[in-house]
Amino acid sequence: MRSSPVRKYIINNLSNHQKDIIRMVVRKFGLSRQAALRHMYILITDGKVTATGRTKDRTYQLKPLDEKSFSFSITPELKEDHIFHEKISPYVDSLAPELKEICEYGFSHIMSNVISHSKGKICQVHISRNEGKLSLKIMDDGVGVLSKVTKHFSLDNKRHAVLELSKGKMTTDPSHHSGDGLFFVSRLFDRFILESSGLGWKHNLENGKWSVTPVNRKKGTSVFLEINTLSNRSLKNTLKEYSANGRMIFNRTCIPVLLSKLDSEHLFSRSQAKRLTQNLDGYKNICFDFTGLDMVSHSFADEIFRVYQKEKPHQKLEWKNSNIELTELFTNIQKNEKSLD
Repeated sequence: MRSSPVRKYIINNLSNHQKDIIRMVVRKFGLSRQAALRHMYILITDGKVTATGRTKDRTYQLKPLDEKSFSFSITPELKEDHIFHEKISPYVDSLAPELKEICEYGFSHIMSNVISHSKGKICQVHISRNEGKLSLKIMDDGVGVLSKVTKHFSLDNKRHAVLELSKGKMTTDPSHHSGDGLFFVSRLFDRFILESSGLGWKHNLENGKWSVTPVNRKKGTSVFLEINTLSNRSLKNTLKEYSANGRMIFNRTCIPVLLSKLDSEHLFSRSQAKRLTQNLDGYKNICFDFTGLDMVSHSFADEIFRVYQKEKPHQKLEWKNSNIELTELFTNIQKNEKSLD
């Protein structure tokens, strides 16, 4: 196969930029539009990319090299490891061992949830691989994970369920499950999309963005996982990232603060901060990720970095991806140890 840094860039970024990939190539490499289009033409003629639409509205997609769908009746006898090795493994065997391990981990955890928690009758699995990506989609017709978590823990709403799941160690069956599956799966893959009960919970590892948006799926749960086939990520390193001592004990979490908005447009209240900091007793180290947030109120910040810290002095609180103003606010609160209200 003919290759170049430009075409490798296109392959690695096309899934998230199907309509503006040419503009991105021009900006990244300083090429003319015509030169960028020549690289795209090579990928099309090599059978790696397909194009649809007219010139101004053209959309490009990576062409599937392998694609397969399966369906199973959901019964207690169903074994997630058997399904992976019989149905999924042939499509991931050529990946680097670290990536195959991630795929097995992700599929096994999601499938285990389907078998143990969904109360559904049918599970559908779709696997697709193209030149740069491998994706898995697991769907069931059960009660829906967000509805089940919301009801079991008497949460405010289904957006609150997303927030709690993003913290980790959240399970409706603590006797048989640790609650860490969705936490790690959502952070291992380049794209994670869970749809349930009318909401889509998404994480894009490339830009670090988390989001919750309305979707059409009302019944059951759908989980989409996508990973770059050239990634150097490993399961072991990701697990270590969430250990306070850099080993394998899951005692560190990093919470996307944006998810605590629920139905509100802003993060101005102490009640929002209390919701963000509840159910964190199992952690020694807690990191708050402020990606996508330009502003929170003094009250919100004070409730986290003074009030909660005073209540839990044994926990180490950190933050990341905050702008200059927020960093100054948090630092000042920790330094002065008194309310700024």
